Amino acid sequence: MHIAFCFDAAFEQHFAAAAFSIILAHDGPVCGLTFHAITDRKSEPLVTFLEQLRARHGCQVELHVLNDVDQAPLGRVHPKHLRSGHLSKPAYFRLLIPRKLQYHTDRVIYLDCDLIVRRPLSVLWDTELEGNIVGAVPDVLEIQLAKRHGIEAYFNSGVLLMDLVAWRDEGISERAIDLLTNPETDAPNLDQCALNLVLRGRFCRLNKDWNVQFAPSRMKGNEQTEAISRSAILHYYTAQKPWQAWYPEHAGRPYWLALEASPWPTRHSEQAVTAQQHYQLARNCFESGRLEDAIRHYDLIARHYLKIGTH
Repeated sequence: MHIAFCFDAAFEQHFAAAAFSIILAHDGPVCGLTFHAITDRKSEPLVTFLEQLRARHGCQVELHVLNDVDQAPLGRVHPKHLRSGHLSKPAYFRLLIPRKLQYHTDRVIYLDCDLIVRRPLSVLWDTELEGNIVGAVPDVLEIQLAKRHGIEAYFNSGVLLMDLVAWRDEGISERAIDLLTNPETDAPNLDQCALNLVLRGRFCRLNKDWNVQFAPSRMKGNEQTEAISRSAILHYYTAQKPWQAWYPEHAGRPYWLALEASPWPTRHSEQAVTAQQHYQLARNCFESGRLEDAIRHYDLIARHYLKIGTH
């Protein structure tokens, strides 16, 4: 079973949590797993982590460091399409997978790094694509996005089961990049939109549990618990991420449990800076019974607004 992740230095820790969650969820010998880490630089913590996956757990590991030649096709993307909200250029690395892995495997499971695997991937790996190039879960905003783009269906690209031979034969990556050279192309979700425009609904619809698109700020507590419980893959797909200190503790726990169990050497969380972030953090502290911490963050918010009022 081949599994690919694409990331840059900022997402190395999150790759480690996602990759190790696969090992924790796996129901057979992990020697049958091959991880492909596709990135634009080689760091000492990353190399050490991959070596420990191989030595301590028996996984096969391939580190693919993208050079200038590898990334040259992405140079054609118009600057307008290189960033949108929390999405940025490393999201495009997945378009390079079919060429980069052509001598390794004909099929791969691609996973974003902002997710946690909670069930064995063997069922997903064995899924019949029924003549399609890719298997994917419809986006939670499928109806709106499909209508916006004038297509019948729209998938979320955070979890993809890819037929790499068919993908290369039809030039899917090249055609997606062609669309993104044009600044007028409507692509708020960058390459995800481009892939949907190229494939135009030709994807195998996977069970939604394989990509539970999780947004706790839009869910009640019981809805969060139910979504986590039923997920085969829990995808933190919005700009709010579990490694942010103000993220709801219960919702982010699967991420931290996977990271803590992994051999990744550090545990970094993004600290609150803005008043809104401190407010959310204060609420989280209050709801979890940490009243002193909650008061401290409310005090910081009060000081912030008092300072504004004096100017």
